[in-house]
Order: sequence, then C-alpha cells, then structure tokens
Amino acid sequence: MVGLLLLTHGKIGQVMLDEASDLLSDGLLRADVLGVEPDADPDELVRLGGKLCRQLDEGDGVLVLTDMYGATPCNVAVRVGKSYGQEKVVIVSGLNMPMLVRLMNYPALNLEQLAEKAKTGACDGIVIYKQQLEV
Repeated sequence: MVGLLLLTHGKIGQVMLDEASDLLSDGLLRADVLGVEPDADPDELVRLGGKLCRQLDEGDGVLVLTDMYGATPCNVAVRVGKSYGQEKVVIVSGLNMPMLVRLMNYPALNLEQLAEKAKTGACDGIVIYKQQLEV
C-alpha cells in the first residue's frame, strides 16, 4: 500500500486529513502530516519529511500532497523526494478536499495510479455553478 504524506502550510494538512477521515469513518490509506510554520528551518523539514516517508513507505512508495505549487511546503517536498528516492516518491500540488477524499477510497492503487487519481479528484471536484436570478 502507498503511504500518504500531506506537506502543507501550518495546520491545513492536519485539518484536512482529520475531516477526510471523519467523512469516511476511517482513513483507508496510511497517512501523516508535516505542517510548515513560517519560521521553520527548511533543512530540518527535509529531515523530518524523509523520516515520515520511511515510516509511511511499506514498499510501494509515498504520495506527497502539497497545498501550493512553488511555496515552501512544495519546495521541501521536492527536496524530500530527491533525498528519499525519486522512484519512491511522487508529489502532487494543489491539495483540496475532493482530491484527498478520492485518494482515501483507492488504497489498492500503485503510486503512479494514485497520483493520477489525486489530479482527477482535484479537478473533478471543481464545479462552477451559475445561478439564474429571477427578478
């Protein structure tokens, strides 16, 4: 089974994981969170991220979700991936609830399939509603 690491600003990842787990009654993927505070040392975050990947990886790799492309959590995730092993880590940015809930429902997928499911879950979860107002 693929491990799941949410690497986000502050408490965003923990709140989202808690809510997704509540929605599903039980998280189906093994998951953990690394929150990035404004004064955090990036080198220490990379060390902690690597440690979490080792704990989460049961042999099938780790999917790392970040909240915003190009921000510190994403940059740390890239460094974690390079140090842990690029073949064992896939990073997907743009974390949202539809993405996370969809992922939690597919524990049997491999790392690449799960990454694709994350992308489609995020995109499919965005819907524009246009209301026609009657005057």
